[in-house]
Amino acid sequence: MELAADAIGVVYSSGSTTRLLISDTLRTPGRTIRNFVVGCSLMSVYQQSSGLTGFSCGVPSVPSQLGLTKFFYFLLARRFDDNATASDELILGGAGGKDDNVRMQYIPLARSASTRPLCSVYYYLALIAITVRRKSVQLPKRAFVAEELEEAPLSRRRDSA
Repeated sequence: MELAADAIGVVYSSGSTTRLLISDTLRTPGRTIRNFVVGCSLMSVYQQSSGLTGFSCGVPSVPSQLGLTKFFYFLLARRFDDNATASDELILGGAGGKDDNVRMQYIPLARSASTRPLCSVYYYLALIAITVRRKSVQLPKRAFVAEELEEAPLSRRRDSA
């Protein structure tokens, strides 16, 4: 993909991430999508910057542009950033496990109840419990109640949180 002359630089409101926003024609077998928008991360304060982005709920997200109602996104633990041979998994819902008889289960993503535009582009999980190494993490019930956010998640700088 060539960098278009009309590429746009985007800086998050917190100043934590800078990326280029470009559009190009996406060609796949049997399909051509003109003006396909792609964000390429250039700089990030809190983590190494690399790769393409676009899995929000917003109009320029990859799923929205492709007309998808379901997609899979593998999350890699930060501790594996510099180790290409290590990996980790995130299991949402069900028993999980490596048994071939365990089927993939979906967990619905929740939308923010906030009327703030910044909050409307994030995905949320409706959690009912958290378990670490088969031990339940004891949290008050209010920890699992969705509240309207004052600002977008992760938009506060770490030193002010």
